[in-house]
Amino acid sequence: MDFLLTIITLPDFFDGETDCIERLFDTGLESLHLRKPGCSERQMRNLIEAIEPQYRRRLIIHSHFHLADEYGLNGIHLNSSYDGIPKGFGKMTVGRSCHSVSEASHYGRICDYVFLSPVFDSISKQGYRSAFSLPELSGAFKNGTLGGNVIALGGINGDNIIRLVETGFAGAAMLGYIWENPVGNFLKIKNLLQQNFQK
Repeated sequence: MDFLLTIITLPDFFDGETDCIERLFDTGLESLHLRKPGCSERQMRNLIEAIEPQYRRRLIIHSHFHLADEYGLNGIHLNSSYDGIPKGFGKMTVGRSCHSVSEASHYGRICDYVFLSPVFDSISKQGYRSAFSLPELSGAFKNGTLGGNVIALGGINGDNIIRLVETGFAGAAMLGYIWENPVGNFLKIKNLLQQNFQK
């Protein structure tokens, strides 16, 4: 089963963060998003340079996009302030955050993937409530309104991950739940998916 698990960093830097990231990659994580709102270019460089070069092709950056090419990262991720893809990034993986079915439908045709959120009540953002019903989303996948490159975000944990696969999502992006116990919770999710959807 090709269901992508990706992790988004906490907004703030913390001691031992790069060790944590590398342990996640060692346990099978394929993709990690470097999202540090408001960080300086130097701070982002320091974070990237602290991660072993062998893992950089699994990183997607949310700011200071020119560093993606410089360090050989996987790609860039756009927020809703971007209407199209910035020039010079056409050969990289480009994703975008979306908050409605119509937005995800539109940008899903332009970008390599889109995040759709919040699918469930957010764990990391207090009061950030789910904006969708899974049956309605399932219908949007079945009728082609949503494509095969939509990644769920928001409130995802071991209790609801299976429902996302059944709904039709191509993957899940996790933040709050994962960072409570990074390696342990990632392995729990990974094992749940393998047990329920083994090829």
